[in-house]
Amino acid sequence: MENINKKRNKAGRITAWLVTWDWMGDHAKRENKIVTVLSRRLSPERVSQILEVIYGNEYYNLEERIAFAKNRKLNPYPANYDDIGGVSWTGRILCGHNPFLVARLVDNLYVTRDAEGIEHLTWEERKKPRHSLTCYDARNYGKKKKRPAGSPPAPI
Repeated sequence: MENINKKRNKAGRITAWLVTWDWMGDHAKRENKIVTVLSRRLSPERVSQILEVIYGNEYYNLEERIAFAKNRKLNPYPANYDDIGGVSWTGRILCGHNPFLVARLVDNLYVTRDAEGIEHLTWEERKKPRHSLTCYDARNYGKKKKRPAGSPPAPI
C-alpha cells in the first residue's frame, strides 16, 4: 500500500473521474452511492463507454447486453455530456434514467477511515464553467462588426 501512496501528492490526494449513483425520489435510492474511480487520463468518450457498460450490467438482461454490444445505438439510455446553456460540457457525464450514473472530474480525492475502520471518500467538486455568451454572441464570436452606413471609420 505504501507504493500506491508514493505516486500521489504529499497529502495522498488525486484528481480522477468519480462515478456515483444519483436519483430523484427515495424509491430509486441506492445503498452505496460510490460506484468507481477512474483515471483522470481517460477521455470523456471512454468514460461514456464505461458508464454505459456499468449501467447496462446493472439494469439490462443478457439479451439486451448482447444487442448493445453489437450496436451501441440500440442503448435506450446512452451516456450524455452535461449541458451549459445549450453547449456540451465534457467535464460531467450522465447515463441512465432513475437512478442514473454521474461521472465527473474531481480534485483532492482521498480516503479516510473512521474509528471502526470504515472507509470514507472525500473530494472537491470542480466548478461548472460559466456560459457567458448568448447564442447570437457565440455565432458571431470573433467576427468583425459591421458599421452602419455613413458612420465614421473606426479609430486606429
